[in-house]
Amino acid sequence: MRRRTRGSRRRGQSFCRHVFVAKTERLLYNTIVCDFRRRKERQTRRDNNNSYEKDTNTQRSRVFIRARADGAVRGDDGSADFGVSMIVAPAYILSLKFSFLTFGQSEYIVQALLFIVFCILVKRVRLVYFVSFLTALIYGGVLDLWRSIIPILNPSVTAPGSMELWLRITLFTAGMVMTALTVALFFRSYIYPQVYDFFVKGISAHFSLNRDKFKIIFDFSCLAVACAMTLLFFGRFNGVGIGTVIMTCINGLLIGMFGKLIDRCFVFVPLFPKLEEKMRL
Repeated sequence: MRRRTRGSRRRGQSFCRHVFVAKTERLLYNTIVCDFRRRKERQTRRDNNNSYEKDTNTQRSRVFIRARADGAVRGDDGSADFGVSMIVAPAYILSLKFSFLTFGQSEYIVQALLFIVFCILVKRVRLVYFVSFLTALIYGGVLDLWRSIIPILNPSVTAPGSMELWLRITLFTAGMVMTALTVALFFRSYIYPQVYDFFVKGISAHFSLNRDKFKIIFDFSCLAVACAMTLLFFGRFNGVGIGTVIMTCINGLLIGMFGKLIDRCFVFVPLFPKLEEKMRL
Protein backbone atom coordinates (compact mmCIF):
# COMPACT_ATOMS: atom_id res chain seq x y z
CA MET A 1 0.00 0.00 0.00
CA ARG A 2 1.30 3.36 -1.04
CA ARG A 3 1.75 5.90 1.67
CA ARG A 4 0.20 9.33 1.16
CA THR A 5 2.72 12.05 0.90
CA ARG A 6 2.61 15.24 2.84
CA GLY A 7 1.64 17.20 -0.28
CA SER A 8 -1.28 14.94 -1.03
CA ARG A 9 -2.52 15.25 2.52
CA ARG A 10 -2.38 19.04 2.25
CA ARG A 11 -4.25 18.95 -1.01
CA GLY A 12 -6.87 16.71 0.57
CA GLN A 13 -7.24 19.02 3.55
CA SER A 14 -7.48 22.05 1.27
CA PHE A 15 -10.14 20.31 -0.82
CA CYS A 16 -12.12 19.48 2.31
CA ARG A 17 -11.92 23.05 3.50
CA HIS A 18 -13.19 24.31 0.14
CA VAL A 19 -16.03 21.85 0.21
CA PHE A 20 -16.91 22.82 3.79
CA VAL A 21 -16.78 26.52 2.96
CA ALA A 22 -18.89 26.03 -0.16
CA LYS A 23 -21.50 24.03 1.76
CA THR A 24 -21.51 26.64 4.53
CA GLU A 25 -21.94 29.46 2.05
CA ARG A 26 -24.71 27.54 0.34
CA LEU A 27 -26.43 26.93 3.64
CA LEU A 28 -26.16 30.58 4.63
CA TYR A 29 -27.43 31.62 1.22
CA ASN A 30 -30.42 29.31 1.46
CA THR A 31 -31.11 30.52 5.00
CA ILE A 32 -31.00 34.17 3.94
CA VAL A 33 -33.14 33.55 0.84
CA CYS A 34 -35.69 31.54 2.82
CA ASP A 35 -35.83 34.18 5.53
CA PHE A 36 -36.30 36.89 2.90
CA ARG A 37 -39.05 34.89 1.22
CA ARG A 38 -40.82 34.30 4.52
CA ARG A 39 -40.65 38.00 5.35
CA LYS A 40 -41.94 38.89 1.94
CA GLU A 41 -44.81 36.41 2.27
CA ARG A 42 -45.72 37.79 5.71
CA GLN A 43 -45.62 41.34 4.35
CA THR A 44 -47.80 40.30 1.41
CA ARG A 45 -50.33 38.69 3.74
CA ARG A 46 -50.28 41.76 5.98
CA ASP A 47 -50.83 44.05 2.98
CA ASN A 48 -53.70 41.87 1.79
CA ASN A 49 -55.30 41.97 5.24
CA ASN A 50 -54.93 45.75 5.42
CA SER A 51 -56.36 46.09 1.94
CA TYR A 52 -59.30 43.88 2.88
CA GLU A 53 -59.95 45.87 6.06
CA LYS A 54 -59.68 49.11 4.11
CA ASP A 55 -62.12 47.86 1.47
CA THR A 56 -64.46 46.66 4.20
CA ASN A 57 -64.33 50.01 5.99
CA THR A 58 -64.87 51.80 2.68
CA GLN A 59 -67.91 49.66 1.95
CA ARG A 60 -69.25 50.32 5.44
CA SER A 61 -68.69 54.05 4.96
CA ARG A 62 -70.50 53.95 1.63
CA VAL A 63 -73.40 52.07 3.16
CA PHE A 64 -73.56 54.61 6.02
CA ILE A 65 -73.39 57.60 3.66
CA ARG A 66 -76.04 56.03 1.46
CA ALA A 67 -78.26 55.48 4.48
CA ARG A 68 -77.84 59.11 5.48
CA ALA A 69 -78.55 60.31 1.96
CA ASP A 70 -81.64 58.15 1.79
CA GLY A 71 -82.80 59.45 5.18
CA ALA A 72 -82.93 56.03 6.85
CA VAL A 73 -84.49 57.20 10.08
CA ARG A 74 -85.77 54.24 12.09
CA GLY A 75 -86.53 54.60 15.76
CA ASP A 76 -85.44 51.02 16.51
CA ASP A 77 -82.05 51.34 14.78
CA GLY A 78 -79.23 52.50 17.04
CA SER A 79 -77.26 53.90 14.09
CA ALA A 80 -80.19 56.00 12.80
CA ASP A 81 -81.28 59.54 13.57
CA PHE A 82 -84.58 60.78 14.98
CA GLY A 83 -85.43 62.81 11.88
CA VAL A 84 -85.10 66.49 11.07
CA SER A 85 -87.32 69.31 12.30
CA MET A 86 -90.74 69.57 10.67
CA ILE A 87 -89.87 73.17 9.69
CA VAL A 88 -86.82 72.25 7.59
CA ALA A 89 -88.07 68.80 6.52
CA PRO A 90 -89.49 69.98 3.13
CA ALA A 91 -86.18 71.65 2.22
CA TYR A 92 -84.20 68.61 3.39
CA ILE A 93 -86.33 66.23 1.30
CA LEU A 94 -85.98 68.56 -1.69
CA SER A 95 -82.17 68.40 -1.39
CA LEU A 96 -82.33 64.59 -1.27
CA LYS A 97 -84.43 64.42 -4.41
CA PHE A 98 -82.37 66.85 -6.47
CA SER A 99 -78.67 66.16 -5.95
CA PHE A 100 -77.60 69.43 -7.58
CA LEU A 101 -79.23 71.34 -4.70
CA THR A 102 -77.55 71.61 -1.31
CA PHE A 103 -79.55 71.68 1.90
CA GLY A 104 -78.93 75.44 2.22
CA GLN A 105 -80.00 76.13 -1.36
CA SER A 106 -83.17 74.13 -0.83
CA GLU A 107 -83.80 76.21 2.31
CA TYR A 108 -83.64 79.42 0.29
CA ILE A 109 -86.07 78.01 -2.31
CA VAL A 110 -88.64 76.90 0.27
CA GLN A 111 -88.36 80.13 2.25
CA ALA A 112 -88.70 82.19 -0.93
CA LEU A 113 -91.91 80.32 -1.84
CA LEU A 114 -93.25 80.82 1.67
CA PHE A 115 -92.36 84.51 1.48
CA ILE A 116 -94.34 84.85 -1.77
CA VAL A 117 -97.34 83.16 -0.14
CA PHE A 118 -97.06 85.57 2.80
CA CYS A 119 -97.06 88.63 0.53
CA ILE A 120 -100.08 87.30 -1.38
CA LEU A 121 -102.03 86.71 1.85
CA VAL A 122 -101.28 90.14 3.36
CA LYS A 123 -101.64 91.79 -0.11
CA ARG A 124 -98.56 93.98 0.23
CA VAL A 125 -94.78 93.92 -0.03
CA ARG A 126 -92.51 96.06 2.13
CA LEU A 127 -88.78 96.35 1.82
CA VAL A 128 -88.28 95.63 5.52
CA TYR A 129 -89.83 92.18 5.01
CA PHE A 130 -86.59 91.08 3.35
CA VAL A 131 -84.83 91.45 6.71
CA SER A 132 -86.07 87.92 7.40
CA PHE A 133 -83.68 86.66 4.71
CA LEU A 134 -80.83 88.53 6.44
CA THR A 135 -81.75 86.73 9.65
CA ALA A 136 -81.61 83.43 7.77
CA LEU A 137 -78.08 84.23 6.52
CA ILE A 138 -76.91 85.10 10.05
CA TYR A 139 -78.49 81.92 11.37
CA GLY A 140 -76.70 79.83 8.75
CA GLY A 141 -73.34 81.44 9.54
CA VAL A 142 -73.69 80.91 13.29
CA LEU A 143 -74.82 77.33 12.71
CA ASP A 144 -71.74 76.57 10.58
CA LEU A 145 -69.54 78.23 13.22
CA TRP A 146 -70.86 76.02 16.04
CA ARG A 147 -70.49 72.92 13.88
CA SER A 148 -66.88 73.78 13.08
CA ILE A 149 -65.71 74.42 16.66
CA ILE A 150 -67.76 71.78 18.52
CA PRO A 151 -66.77 68.25 17.37
CA ILE A 152 -69.96 66.60 18.62
CA LEU A 153 -72.00 68.89 16.32
CA ASN A 154 -69.81 68.28 13.26
CA PRO A 155 -71.12 65.38 11.12
CA SER A 156 -67.68 64.84 9.53
CA VAL A 157 -66.14 64.28 12.99
CA THR A 158 -69.02 62.63 14.83
CA ALA A 159 -71.17 60.55 12.51
CA PRO A 160 -74.90 61.25 12.98
CA GLY A 161 -76.54 58.48 14.97
CA SER A 162 -73.20 57.05 16.15
CA MET A 163 -73.53 58.27 19.75
CA GLU A 164 -75.13 56.39 22.60
CA LEU A 165 -78.92 56.44 22.65
CA TRP A 166 -79.13 58.26 26.02
CA LEU A 167 -76.82 61.02 24.73
CA ARG A 168 -78.80 61.43 21.52
CA ILE A 169 -82.05 61.71 23.51
CA THR A 170 -80.42 64.30 25.80
CA LEU A 171 -79.17 66.39 22.87
CA PHE A 172 -82.52 66.11 21.10
CA THR A 173 -84.41 67.25 24.21
CA ALA A 174 -81.99 70.11 24.93
CA GLY A 175 -82.12 71.27 21.31
CA MET A 176 -85.91 71.21 21.26
CA VAL A 177 -86.17 73.21 24.50
CA MET A 178 -83.60 75.80 23.41
CA THR A 179 -85.24 76.16 20.00
CA ALA A 180 -88.63 76.80 21.58
CA LEU A 181 -87.12 79.38 23.96
CA THR A 182 -85.31 81.27 21.22
CA VAL A 183 -88.42 81.37 18.99
CA ALA A 184 -90.45 82.72 21.93
CA LEU A 185 -87.82 85.44 22.42
CA PHE A 186 -87.78 86.21 18.69
CA PHE A 187 -91.55 86.70 18.70
CA ARG A 188 -91.08 89.46 21.28
CA SER A 189 -88.47 91.40 19.34
CA TYR A 190 -88.98 93.75 16.42
CA ILE A 191 -86.21 92.09 14.40
CA TYR A 192 -87.78 89.66 11.96
CA PRO A 193 -86.99 85.98 12.48
CA GLN A 194 -86.43 83.57 9.61
CA VAL A 195 -89.17 83.36 7.01
CA TYR A 196 -90.78 80.35 8.73
CA ASP A 197 -91.38 82.13 12.03
CA PHE A 198 -91.81 85.47 10.26
CA PHE A 199 -94.73 83.89 8.39
CA VAL A 200 -96.33 82.80 11.68
CA LYS A 201 -95.75 86.16 13.33
CA GLY A 202 -96.95 88.20 10.35
CA ILE A 203 -100.04 86.17 9.44
CA SER A 204 -101.22 85.90 13.04
CA ALA A 205 -100.79 89.67 13.50
CA HIS A 206 -102.46 90.56 10.19
CA PHE A 207 -105.52 88.38 10.73
CA SER A 208 -105.64 88.81 14.54
CA LEU A 209 -105.06 85.13 15.22
CA ASN A 210 -103.71 83.50 18.37
CA ARG A 211 -100.03 83.23 17.57
CA ASP A 212 -99.32 80.14 19.68
CA LYS A 213 -102.24 78.20 18.22
CA PHE A 214 -101.39 79.29 14.70
CA LYS A 215 -97.82 78.13 15.27
CA ILE A 216 -99.11 74.63 16.10
CA ILE A 217 -101.22 74.61 12.94
CA PHE A 218 -98.23 75.78 10.90
CA ASP A 219 -95.98 73.03 12.35
CA PHE A 220 -98.49 70.30 11.51
CA SER A 221 -98.88 71.77 8.02
CA CYS A 222 -95.11 71.56 7.49
CA LEU A 223 -95.16 67.95 8.69
CA ALA A 224 -98.00 67.10 6.29
CA VAL A 225 -96.14 68.72 3.38
CA ALA A 226 -92.93 66.87 4.29
CA CYS A 227 -94.77 63.51 4.48
CA ALA A 228 -96.44 64.13 1.13
CA MET A 229 -93.13 65.07 -0.49
CA THR A 230 -91.17 62.09 0.83
CA LEU A 231 -93.89 59.62 -0.17
CA LEU A 232 -94.21 61.21 -3.59
CA PHE A 233 -90.45 61.35 -4.26
CA PHE A 234 -89.26 58.14 -2.59
CA GLY A 235 -92.29 56.07 -1.65
CA ARG A 236 -91.08 55.92 1.96
CA PHE A 237 -90.25 58.27 4.85
CA ASN A 238 -86.89 59.98 4.31
CA GLY A 239 -85.90 62.65 6.82
CA VAL A 240 -89.14 62.28 8.79
CA GLY A 241 -88.73 60.24 11.97
CA ILE A 242 -90.09 59.82 15.44
CA GLY A 243 -88.27 62.99 16.54
CA THR A 244 -90.00 64.97 13.80
CA VAL A 245 -93.43 63.88 15.02
CA ILE A 246 -92.60 64.53 18.70
CA MET A 247 -91.28 68.00 17.94
CA THR A 248 -94.35 68.80 15.83
CA CYS A 249 -96.67 67.87 18.68
CA ILE A 250 -94.98 69.80 21.50
CA ASN A 251 -92.96 72.56 19.83
CA GLY A 252 -95.87 75.01 19.69
CA LEU A 253 -96.88 74.19 23.25
CA LEU A 254 -93.32 74.80 24.49
CA ILE A 255 -93.14 78.14 22.67
CA GLY A 256 -96.45 79.23 24.24
CA MET A 257 -95.30 78.12 27.70
CA PHE A 258 -91.99 79.97 27.40
CA GLY A 259 -93.81 83.02 26.03
CA LYS A 260 -96.11 83.22 29.04
CA LEU A 261 -93.17 82.76 31.40
CA ILE A 262 -91.18 85.50 29.66
CA ASP A 263 -94.12 87.94 29.73
CA ARG A 264 -94.59 87.25 33.42
CA CYS A 265 -90.94 87.96 34.29
CA PHE A 266 -89.84 90.61 31.78
CA VAL A 267 -91.06 93.81 30.16
CA PHE A 268 -89.60 94.49 26.71
CA VAL A 269 -88.84 98.12 25.88
CA PRO A 270 -87.50 98.88 22.35
CA LEU A 271 -84.00 100.25 22.34
CA PHE A 272 -84.63 102.02 19.03
CA PRO A 273 -88.30 103.17 18.99
CA LYS A 274 -88.15 104.57 15.44
CA LEU A 275 -86.75 101.32 14.08
CA GLU A 276 -89.38 99.40 15.98
CA GLU A 277 -92.07 101.52 14.36
CA LYS A 278 -90.73 100.84 10.86
CA MET A 279 -90.40 97.12 11.52
CA ARG A 280 -93.91 96.78 12.91
CA LEU A 281 -96.05 94.37 10.87
